[in-house]
Amino acid sequence: MTSAETRTPSRVLSATSGLLAGGAALGIGELVGGFRSTWQGPVVSVAEATIDAVPRSVKDFAIEQFGKNDKVALIVGILAFSIVFAAVLGLIARRNLVVASVGFAVFAAVGVWASQQLVGAGISAVLPSLAAGAGGIGALVALTRSAADDVRPLAGPDAYFDSDRGSTEPATPSPSWPISCWPPSIRCSSHSRSGRRP
Repeated sequence: MTSAETRTPSRVLSATSGLLAGGAALGIGELVGGFRSTWQGPVVSVAEATIDAVPRSVKDFAIEQFGKNDKVALIVGILAFSIVFAAVLGLIARRNLVVASVGFAVFAAVGVWASQQLVGAGISAVLPSLAAGAGGIGALVALTRSAADDVRPLAGPDAYFDSDRGSTEPATPSPSWPISCWPPSIRCSSHSRSGRRP
């Protein structure tokens, strides 16, 4: 077993890391988007750009299904997709952190594109999406590495747990113990002190 394998976090932990990183990205994007009245968070920007880009027939269908809440429904759909997307990126980060980081960069790029589709949007409107992408990548890297550091390397089949040291030791007989007394036991310990073999 290689050190990389023993340091791979579980799928549940990796997916959770992805979700937390995605939440951080969305939160940072919304926070920065509130700094100026002409800025918007990436979710709202994507929702509005999508509404403007889809054909009229699609807009009419959405209005028929959701009424005046069509934009809210679209935002909920984007958030749901973002949750699933972030969890998948967390799972990808178990094996390839670079690819997962690129996924967050793509998420930011979509937000950047959407921010420039709005009427009157200046170049500075891209900052919320860029901040969201950077925050998501930073959070994913930190969480994934922290999860990997918390993984305890598994012991081999011939190892035993040393309760005195609180660690797993390889099953190699110590020179102070007879071969027949390995692994050490209370019975062997008593024989060793008396100078007799078991």
